[in-house]
Order: sequence, then structure tokens, then C-alpha cells
Amino acid sequence: MKETKPYRPGITLDQVLAFDPAVPESHTPSPLVNAVAEALHETRLIEAGEIADYLEVDRTKLSAAISLEMSMTLIEVIQSYRLLQVQTFVNEHAEMPLDEVARACGYASDGSLWRFFQRKLGRTARGEKSHAGPERFNEMRKASRNRYRI
Repeated sequence: MKETKPYRPGITLDQVLAFDPAVPESHTPSPLVNAVAEALHETRLIEAGEIADYLEVDRTKLSAAISLEMSMTLIEVIQSYRLLQVQTFVNEHAEMPLDEVARACGYASDGSLWRFFQRKLGRTARGEKSHAGPERFNEMRKASRNRYRI
């Protein structure tokens, strides 16, 4: 009987995170992964279904194909990309209120962005530990709300 080697995906998350549509050297060997990376890079979509609709493919088939290519689910790829995007944005715009950061990164509210970070990293987007209480988050949230009061 012929011995088969286990499948080892050749595309890493780092390759997807480094993707830039304008730089051909940053593209992966997979056109499918490139299409997903480009959709993430060009849009503010944060759901697997939205990415599938944007690419005009079936969500289940897209997720299965990405899993084969990368040994990660499509949702894990999207979440990792969004984490990097938000962290980069926060570092570049430290003075920006959290509600504006959330909108700029495709989240419906500052609360949804905060919950995403708390769930994934155990801290807020600005770096505070969430288990100790997001003191800075509450301060930023109040500042955002007061700014829009008339």
C-alpha cells in the first residue's frame, strides 16, 4: 500500500496579513486566498458571509476551500486580519475616540469592537486588560458621546 503524506498547507496567515494588491510579490500562490486577502484589504467587511457575497461565491464552499489552503477557517483568517487592522489603526491614531476607530474599521459600534478584542485577546483595542476593567475604554466612550451632544 502506498504511504500518503499528510497535507501541509503552503500558505500562512503572515502571507495573508502582508498582502498588498499593488505589490505582486506579496501575493500568495493561491488565487482564492489572494481574492479573500484583496477583499479584506479593499473593504471593511467583517463577516464571512459578507466576504463570500462580495466574491460572489457560496460561503460554505469558500470556507472549506480556505481551510484546505491554509488549515484555518475563513472566520479565523478574517478575525486575524481585523485584529491587525484595528491594532495598526489605533497605533497610528491614538488620539481618535473609540467610536470613530470602530466605524473606520467596519464595526457597528465601539461596544462591538471592544467585545471583539476582549473575546480574542483578553484586552481592549487600546491595550487595557479587560478582566481588570476597561477604565480607559469607559473614559473614551464618554468623551465620544459628549462630543455629539448639543
